[in-house]
Amino acid sequence: MRNGNRGCFHTPMSLLSTTRPLEEGSGINLTPLLDMLFLLIVFFIVSSVFVEEEKDMEVQLPVSVQAEALTAPQPIVINIRQDGTLIHHGRTLTPDELERELKAAFEQQPGRSVILRADGRLITREVVRVMDLVKDAGFVKFTLKCRE
Repeated sequence: MRNGNRGCFHTPMSLLSTTRPLEEGSGINLTPLLDMLFLLIVFFIVSSVFVEEEKDMEVQLPVSVQAEALTAPQPIVINIRQDGTLIHHGRTLTPDELERELKAAFEQQPGRSVILRADGRLITREVVRVMDLVKDAGFVKFTLKCRE
């Protein structure tokens, strides 16, 4: 069945109007949408705070004169200048003085942490020397502070 145009075939209207059943999987693919939804859920779960003090509104706490609020102990901050000078509480200390102060601080509050603020131009062995002093005093939690 050819019409006047060469190479063109005429398709009867009855063939165009027939409805073919949808092939399996030809609908909207929801997989990427669900993947994104689950990623968002995981993100919000991970970024939320889980640790909350358990409180029951039915419990009435007693009053005490001796009660003190629980606070986290303040960390001990040690500054190490470029020339190796040790600064603690605004005072310049020798390594021996620093060791004595660290041991006394550990005896008072063993759970405290130590923050070392070392100059970036400082020789590594000076930082390691102070880290050894901190460990010798008994502290197990210490941090080397960096600029963010």
